[in-house]
Amino acid sequence: YQRRVHGAPAPGEREHTFANGDRYVGQWNGTWMEGKGTYHSVCGSEYRGEFRDHLRDGYGVFIDKPSGVMYRGMWRQGLKHGWGTMSFPNGDVFEGEFALNQFEGHGTLRQRTGDVYEGEWKEGLRHGYGTLTPRNGGAVYRGYWNMGRKQVPDAAAGAAAAPVPGA
Repeated sequence: YQRRVHGAPAPGEREHTFANGDRYVGQWNGTWMEGKGTYHSVCGSEYRGEFRDHLRDGYGVFIDKPSGVMYRGMWRQGLKHGWGTMSFPNGDVFEGEFALNQFEGHGTLRQRTGDVYEGEWKEGLRHGYGTLTPRNGGAVYRGYWNMGRKQVPDAAAGAAAAPVPGA
């Protein structure tokens, strides 16, 4: 979704308030947010960083004050894409690769419980090779995951592993 700004401002920096109350302060290219700027949403979120073609693109910091989620990292065409760090209000922190707003590729999730998963991700789920280290000193799992499920060999039972809590 792209919003056009009426009028033709000269390239450079200025402030604009949109019809819905959102506000942008930063660089422009004609009527497009382009370059560095800060976008304040009336819902309480804020983005400080780079824009291209009126979208978040490049490095930026997004803070969603109502939910408490914060993301620092790379953006492409308005979506989290590339290396970044996301922290959640419950204390969980993910650092790694993102694609299309989801954990994708290699990354580490440090949960508030103290459990740590380091490995591969796909579509926001543990997928591929990874290591889950529990806080309490329990058994470390090193192995493969399939869309959030441990791939524990159990030829006798032939059953698939159950989803991992917190995955």
